[in-house]
Amino acid sequence: MSDTEPMIPIVCETCGTETRVPLSTLEESLRKHNSSRHDGEAVAEVAPEVADELASMVAEDLGLLDE
Repeated sequence: MSDTEPMIPIVCETCGTETRVPLSTLEESLRKHNSSRHDGEAVAEVAPEVADELASMVAEDLGLLDE
């Protein structure tokens, strides 16, 4: 992990928790939480407002929003 690596907020409404994890460990962190606390069900997730912003940025970069 570098000092400039983005920290991504993840939330779990069921547990009432929110934390930030490095982007490089995001997938593993979500998998571990959901596996150990929710029998593998995808309950914890990237904070919705961040996920929406990331999706918009990716779509723009890929030219999916071009008319």
